[in-house]
Amino acid sequence: MSAANDQAPQIPPPPPSSNNHPGHGRNKASDYTGLTTIKIKHATLQNGSFCPECLKHRDPGRVYLIDPGVLITLQGNPPITGNKYLQEKLRCNFCGHLYCAELPADIVDKPKYAASCYATIAINKYYMGLPFHRLQAIQKYAGIPLPKSTQWDLVHELYQEAVQFVYKELIIQGAEGNLMHYDDTPQRILIHQKLQATTVVISKVNDKIIYLFFSGTYHAGGQLNKLLSNRESDEEFITMSDAADKNFSGDIPLTLLVRMIICLCLCHGRRSFHELLRHCTKECTFVIEQIGSAPG
Repeated sequence: MSAANDQAPQIPPPPPSSNNHPGHGRNKASDYTGLTTIKIKHATLQNGSFCPECLKHRDPGRVYLIDPGVLITLQGNPPITGNKYLQEKLRCNFCGHLYCAELPADIVDKPKYAASCYATIAINKYYMGLPFHRLQAIQKYAGIPLPKSTQWDLVHELYQEAVQFVYKELIIQGAEGNLMHYDDTPQRILIHQKLQATTVVISKVNDKIIYLFFSGTYHAGGQLNKLLSNRESDEEFITMSDAADKNFSGDIPLTLLVRMIICLCLCHGRRSFHELLRHCTKECTFVIEQIGSAPG
């Protein structure tokens, strides 16, 4: 065996890594829009100052501002946080008169729960799916108690004072959509102790998409009928759903019905023919093949 064959094969060094190429998985500094920005000024120099490195020359240069360096630090906090103010009090040991430190003007009329507190609880519960009891546990571990009963009181107040008016306006605007997808799913509402339905309607209004949820005894067809009762546009519009009977209502006015372009789910239709395949093989095979050859 030659000496050349006795040598270990040379492994080429790995290519230099770079975090600047697309797909590196890192967030840009500009993505952190929610952080408080703190500007750190230079201790001895300012825009237009002479350059310390050039002062030995007859005509030294000057320094000018360029894009700042960025340093990001993150810290953990509970979803709901705040401040605890200790107001100093003094009492006279002779007359008993009490003297209280004056509170800062910005907290004199400040409520215990800020508007951001209401919004944070609602987003965690109804958008992020975080149950009240779990948020209660997180807050307890962080030393900032927030019982689930208090959370419910806050979101209920938020609904009464603000959300319901926004929701009603979304219904009015959603009724004017030119494309509506809708369907429902059964669920049990504890206060009624019986099975009901929640219907979602996704309405495209020009370039905006509105998501609406309705819970109650009505199925999807009845909820769509109630939504369309707010419609004022005379334009045609498209509806998309499966072909279940509960997705249609006979109460929709004829003047509105003639402007509806009703589309049904082809996937559900194909599934029904597939279930009958062994009973009507020839006929069902023909339909399934036609669906399979359809463009798109």
